[in-house]
Amino acid sequence: MSTHRSRILVLGLALGLTTTGEVAQAAAARSPYAPRGEAMLLGVLGFPFHSTDAAASAGFGLGAGFGFGQIPLTLGVDFIAAYGGTKKTTLDVPAGPDSFALEQARETRTFLLDSWIRLQPESWVVRPYLEGTLGGAQFETKDTLTFVKGTGTTTAFRNADWVGTFGWGVGADFWGLANRDGSVSITVGVRRSSGGAVVYDRSVSVAGSAQPLRAEANASVTLVMIGFGGRMDFVDAPEQNKGE
Repeated sequence: MSTHRSRILVLGLALGLTTTGEVAQAAAARSPYAPRGEAMLLGVLGFPFHSTDAAASAGFGLGAGFGFGQIPLTLGVDFIAAYGGTKKTTLDVPAGPDSFALEQARETRTFLLDSWIRLQPESWVVRPYLEGTLGGAQFETKDTLTFVKGTGTTTAFRNADWVGTFGWGVGADFWGLANRDGSVSITVGVRRSSGGAVVYDRSVSVAGSAQPLRAEANASVTLVMIGFGGRMDFVDAPEQNKGE
């Protein structure tokens, strides 16, 4: 191994040990049972389980958790809003002996509200977690019907339904990458959320002809999340530790 590479390796190990030591000192200064709060700001990508599930989506999430000292359990809740894009299809609508073509543009949005419980070490530099979730999802669609040849009027309507969800996930918080006292971390995670089927059936009148429309999707989704987390202790460190 070259001298240059050796110096880089030694420097990396030194920085890692320094970060580990500073996070450990910050953890030791806290009361072992002091209440603590955590907050998260996340970027989210959603992927369907199967082709019949909700479309792939992207969005953001906000979360908050609460725990006690060094007990490796955290209770929390998060809200996720994801946009699934627009899918266009062409419909052939009969009108007496003839027919005409309609373009259907469908936008989809999903809003998830989950409570969770995480098994996670409280004071490690890298804090892996395993979580279970329970909550609900609102699946929304907006359909716009437009005549392909540009004649007639445009029809738009919305549908929305709420279904229960449950799931599990894994992830990790990396304390030392954001700052060295453990109050800010980089967080990554994957969550698999299972939900019921969402089905919309309605009839829309277009140019005097009744056009049946159906939207069907399973609210199940795999979420990939990455963002920043913050931590706040609600009780100050003991006075003897503050002066050290």
